Parts: sequence; C-alpha cells; structure tokens
Amino acid sequence: MNKISGLFASAILLAFTVPVFAQNNFTLSKRAVDLTCMQNAVEKRDIKIIGAFSTFSSLVQSALGTRLAELKTAWGIQDASVRKQAIKSAWEKYKKDAKSGREIMQSSRKSAWDQFKADRRGCGNGAAREDTTRPTVDNYF
Repeated sequence: MNKISGLFASAILLAFTVPVFAQNNFTLSKRAVDLTCMQNAVEKRDIKIIGAFSTFSSLVQSALGTRLAELKTAWGIQDASVRKQAIKSAWEKYKKDAKSGREIMQSSRKSAWDQFKADRRGCGNGAAREDTTRPTVDNYF
C-alpha cells in the first residue's frame, strides 16, 4: 500500500509542476542560438573570404603575367651578364608581388574571421559551441 500511495503522490506532484514550467517558458537549454543571426554572420564572413581569394587570384595572375613578359624579354638578351641580371630581377619582382598578394589575402581572411567571431557572440550563447570551426580551415589556399 505504501508503494502505491508513494507512486500516487509522485504522479500528483509531477502533474502540478510540469504545467508550471510550461507556463513560465522554462527551458532546460541555455544554449539558445539565433539561427538567422548565424546565417547572416556566416554569409558575411564567407563573402569576405571569397573576395579576398578573388583579389589574391587577380594579384597572382598579374604577377605571373609580368614574370612571363620579363623572363621572355630577358631570354632575348644576347649579353649573358645583362641577361642574367634581367632574369634575376624578374624573379625577385615576382616573389615580391606574390608575397604581397598572399599577405593581403591572409590579412583579409583574418579580418573576416575576427568579424565573424564578434558577430557570432551576438547570436546567442550556444553559437560558439555548435560551430567550433577555426580560421585555420581556410589555410589551404
């Protein structure tokens, strides 16, 4: 009998407490995420990264075009010492231009990720826990 009355008391207690939690919008999760906010943050970040890569690509194409023209011209020079200096100069200019393009891309990519992290903080406490991807994922280019 005691077991039955204990179960009955528990059932009644549960019947009165569950509706109270529902009426007060009680939630067990403190990881609320504004999904639209996250969609916008992701879009903003990736558009900036796409732009950074596009700029990088254009700069490298230009550097390669210049290298092509300068090396082709250098290899047409008859004097070996002048030719050697022209080849060296073409390669140095290319390395400088390619490095500059890479630095611009890296800076732009870092800026996009930094802004994304700031935007993500405004999207709710759980956003950072759900998307744990790091900026290094974009180091492949």
